[in-house]
Amino acid sequence: MVEKHIAVLAEKDSTTVKSQSPSPVASAIREHDEAHYIDPEIEKRVLRKLDWRVVPVLWFLFLVSFVDRGNIGNAKIQGMDKSLHLIGNRYNMAVMVFTLAYVVFGVPANIIFKLVGPKSLSAMMFIWGFLVMGQGFTRSYAGLVVCRFLMGIFEAGFVPGCAYLIGSYYKRNEFLRRYTVFFSAAIAAGAFNGLFATLLAMADGTNGLEGWRWIFIVEGIITSSVSVLAYFVIPELPEKTSMFNTEEKAVLLERLRQDGGEVVDDRIGKHVMEVLLDWKVWLATLTYIGAEENASSVVAFQPTILKGLGYTSTQAQLHSIPIYVVAFVMSLSCAWLSERLGQ
Repeated sequence: MVEKHIAVLAEKDSTTVKSQSPSPVASAIREHDEAHYIDPEIEKRVLRKLDWRVVPVLWFLFLVSFVDRGNIGNAKIQGMDKSLHLIGNRYNMAVMVFTLAYVVFGVPANIIFKLVGPKSLSAMMFIWGFLVMGQGFTRSYAGLVVCRFLMGIFEAGFVPGCAYLIGSYYKRNEFLRRYTVFFSAAIAAGAFNGLFATLLAMADGTNGLEGWRWIFIVEGIITSSVSVLAYFVIPELPEKTSMFNTEEKAVLLERLRQDGGEVVDDRIGKHVMEVLLDWKVWLATLTYIGAEENASSVVAFQPTILKGLGYTSTQAQLHSIPIYVVAFVMSLSCAWLSERLGQ
């Protein structure tokens, strides 16, 4: 009788243990949650590293890039138009050919970026730096046009490549503020251009070269020199980066996977068609065309307009700075406000 009672209790305990053990589904869910858990402290550490080692590097490189494409406006009022006989619409054509090449070669440049990787950005910089210098040594209008056209080709993939690189590291709700900070370098370059051009123009007559030539020569040397350093500091894509330890890299990749979701169909053609048929893409394109048209006009023609108002070349260079300072503050303020409002 006692043995029978003990057997009943043992069976009850066994049943209780079985009922308390998790089901296969529950176990799978728990294992999935553990595998995809993101430690908040590690995530903060990852974001700090990104904010100090990705955006600032690309910001500075973009500053250099925009100085190079905008310095033609500063060189013009220092005597370039007279030296190269830029009569009629010749100056306008020199400005236009850069934009033409920039647009036409944008897509091919991005394909190269995808194949070669982020290090291609430094190669682009190295080449266009020499082309900037070439503008300082050219003796004809034709030489200026050729240099500007080739510059447009090699700068075409720079900004899209940087945008792709930033987007590869940040989640969608984190991207806007970082990209705005990155793009503010273009505005800062406008202010820097006026000040730096004023200083370089003081070398007028040195080694028999006019001041406007020194603007191109010195800034071209700086660009090519920076590009060599850039090769070692431009980050690789997340899958290949070495800036994180194993734990941090796992968190980085997991947070990007959760934000992007799983790729159901990886056919390139399908994704291309999705982009081409998305009305929001075309609306954003038209918006950017309008914004870029106005911004490029200010960069290329503002110094000339100011000089036409009766200012000296030096005064015109310096008076072009305030507009960029105000625009710089406004761009960062709008990015902060957009992130705060979630719009």
